Amino acid sequence: MLRPLKYIMKVFYANENYAKYGVPGMNYFMAIVGTAFYVIMTCFAILFVLCASSPSLYKSWRNLHVGVPNWLQASIFLGTVCLVLKSMYKKEELETNVLPREEVKRAVVYLLLYLFALAILIGFLGLRFLRNYH
Repeated sequence: MLRPLKYIMKVFYANENYAKYGVPGMNYFMAIVGTAFYVIMTCFAILFVLCASSPSLYKSWRNLHVGVPNWLQASIFLGTVCLVLKSMYKKEELETNVLPREEVKRAVVYLLLYLFALAILIGFLGLRFLRNYH
């Protein structure tokens, strides 16, 4: 699990170097934010598959309310993921061996395909299993 995360962070770090409109000095920040997005999307897809496979889990998840606004819960979760990634991978680790441009382009295409596949999976499961549970 940790090696793919490090590779994704290296891809985002190197992509900022090769980007047409890249901002100098923002490589590490973009690597953390991009990887956090893919971690959150993967966690959401796993949760969605679990809820689709167990309607009782879905109903209990919908009834779960901790008294905190949704935007605050999302901010806390996103901040936690970013802090965990920042503590796991230091900037010096990502700077050591920068990936070549062709490999970065190919990896970005694969990451976009992965995101598209997740969106199709979530959409299919939402239409198929979760639309009748209120």
